[in-house]
Amino acid sequence: MNEEHPRFSQEIVGVTLAAGKGSRMLSLQTLLPKPVLPVLDKPIVYHQLEAMVRLGIRKAIVVVGHRGYEVVRQIERQPPLGLEIDYVAQESNLGIAHCVGCLESAIAGPFLLFLGDIYFRTADLRAMIDLHATGKVNAVLATKQERDPAAIRRNFAVIEN
Repeated sequence: MNEEHPRFSQEIVGVTLAAGKGSRMLSLQTLLPKPVLPVLDKPIVYHQLEAMVRLGIRKAIVVVGHRGYEVVRQIERQPPLGLEIDYVAQESNLGIAHCVGCLESAIAGPFLLFLGDIYFRTADLRAMIDLHATGKVNAVLATKQERDPAAIRRNFAVIEN
């Protein structure tokens, strides 16, 4: 039971989706999957695992697919975080919704989800967990305000109002 958030019958599980092929980075000559590309001398996915630990998360699941063995290897090369890490395989690369669906048998409660190929810095993810714990919402989505139309076209957008 999560003592800080009594609404949760189970601990929050951290999830990182690291199963994609990285097709948009074909021009970058590397055999490494995007989630393990180094940023500040650590794989992107490891930065996410560190963020989970800072939030008090004790269990994480990394969904792997294309070159998943390399994702596992790069994570295991890093210093231990005191985090229980399990791996779930996405056998067919059918997108993000399918990747999340692969978690159905592995997660029975609330989870915090990261896209494994996105490096980010934020002052406070705790506010998202606290908002969810109030019971007033069923889900919380973090977004970034982007003013560059080219960046929006390359990715995706959440249109407010």
